[in-house]
Amino acid sequence: MFAAHTVLLPCIGIADFASYDDFKVAGCRSGGDDCYEWAEVDIETPFGPEAVYTMRGSAQTPAVPWQLLWYLDWGWFLLLGMTVIFLPDSPALEVKYTLTKGSAIDVDKPSAALL
Repeated sequence: MFAAHTVLLPCIGIADFASYDDFKVAGCRSGGDDCYEWAEVDIETPFGPEAVYTMRGSAQTPAVPWQLLWYLDWGWFLLLGMTVIFLPDSPALEVKYTLTKGSAIDVDKPSAALL
């Protein structure tokens, strides 16, 4: 299940983003500037009113429904958190460190960070 989400999410996501057409707007196929209808929206900000320019009529239907990408994205993170449940039991690791005089760090010298 986790492997399927791991493979499908980037593949379908890339296909969805790659299918976006900048020039495809309602009733316009030529791609010229006359295809876009610009709208000015005034919004209040802490610095005073600002004019924001947006495009109307440029909404596209995505190649992949957003619900599928949402499921794959959230499902991947949910399954990632659950991997610990499905991992086999393993013995605890024990690591011992030793520092010898012949190593790159001189044991007899005090560290500059400790001074």
